[in-house]
Amino acid sequence: MEKCYQFDCQCEPSETYVVLNSSCTRVYITVFRAKSLYCFNMNGSMMCVYSPNNFSYPRGVATDSDDNVYVVVGCLFDNIHQLTSYCTPINVKTE
Repeated sequence: MEKCYQFDCQCEPSETYVVLNSSCTRVYITVFRAKSLYCFNMNGSMMCVYSPNNFSYPRGVATDSDDNVYVVVGCLFDNIHQLTSYCTPINVKTE
């Protein structure tokens, strides 16, 4: 089985983060300036976008073995948005 790795795209420092889901079928990309998370399938088709009002400055993205998506948001890394694989919000944790 091919292993998936999380990596930081070097477009601009800390501007864009990229991660694959556990089955390597989806790519999630956060874009700092667009204040958005984008999901693409492996053919390059956009599957969903997550960009609510309280999604300022996404700083990182990760997935778990259940294909949930976690995005760290905020200048102080003070919010974590938990989403389904289809960008539907599950929970927002704040400090």
